Amino acid sequence: MNFILTPCICVSHVTVTVTWLDLFVLDMNTETVCEGKTLDLRCKKGMTIDIESAIYGRLSSETCKAGSNIKTTNCASRKSTDKVKQKCNGQRNCNVRASNWEMGGDPCYGVTKYLSVRYECVGKSYGLVLKYL
Repeated sequence: MNFILTPCICVSHVTVTVTWLDLFVLDMNTETVCEGKTLDLRCKKGMTIDIESAIYGRLSSETCKAGSNIKTTNCASRKSTDKVKQKCNGQRNCNVRASNWEMGGDPCYGVTKYLSVRYECVGKSYGLVLKYL
């Protein structure tokens, strides 16, 4: 604030800048389900899903190994991240089935696959910041 020193103190000019919105990330999550199961992504109220990456295929012999046919650990769909982003980004909750149909094809025929999704829950923080000039 600028003050003019006279017998009375008067405000000569005030400029106020208001900032209302900031995005914040609650945390990073990784969820994995075996082929044929449904992945349930959830964020708290006021937060929405933002997909970082998704892998549908098999890159590990340790994930979903019970009763699995593991011929290779070097196959993954190139479409899985885009498919999951299209379905889930901006939603509070989202269900994605680990299936060839939902992921746009079979990236490794005859191999038991899994879906692993890395995502953030992002929200909007409404705050009032006043800047006086």
